[in-house]
Amino acid sequence: MHKSLLQKTQGKIIKKVFKGVLISIILIFILSIWGVDQSELFLFMASVLTVIGIALFVQWSRLSNLTSGMIIFFNHTAKLDDTIQIIDKEYYVEGRISDICLFFVQIKTTENEEVTLPNSVFLQKMIKKKIS
Repeated sequence: MHKSLLQKTQGKIIKKVFKGVLISIILIFILSIWGVDQSELFLFMASVLTVIGIALFVQWSRLSNLTSGMIIFFNHTAKLDDTIQIIDKEYYVEGRISDICLFFVQIKTTENEEVTLPNSVFLQKMIKKKIS
């Protein structure tokens, strides 16, 4: 049973690769009939892929902050007006959570400064909550 399932999944992957190669060959053939210069085609494809890659990267970071904000708001042990301490080697932050926004968590420190952390960074850090 396990072997047949493995063969089915391998068959699906081989079919997808074969379809991709076949579509690429047909597309190159059609473009050569139309007389499209290959160097211009390569430049165009590189530009399009670069723009798509940048757009996906930007959306990924925004979406990760948005979903992290929802997780922090609903499931995190640290809530609004809690006094916390972020444990990190590079910087020390201790203060009160003043706001949890869609993309950022704002912390008012004991020195009366406002620290803003992206939600994804806040979710990844170890946090010590002071119980009063």
